[in-house]
Amino acid sequence: MSVFFYLFVLVFGLQATIHCAPHNSSEGKVTTCHLPQQNATLYKMPSINADFAFSLYRRLSVENPDLNIFFS
Repeated sequence: MSVFFYLFVLVFGLQATIHCAPHNSSEGKVTTCHLPQQNATLYKMPSINADFAFSLYRRLSVENPDLNIFFS
């Protein structure tokens, strides 16, 4: 993979860590990083999409057994 990809991942990870760090630790206050709440349907969508893709693949492979199937 490209060096730029690894550099991007490193910088993004550092930015996320720094963003959650307390700004002034001399006050003695504890700062927590609050992540946004995720909707429950966001977790269901990948499995629904995968089920649809595999059922479509199975149907197409049965209808055309001698052809290559490619979709994305």
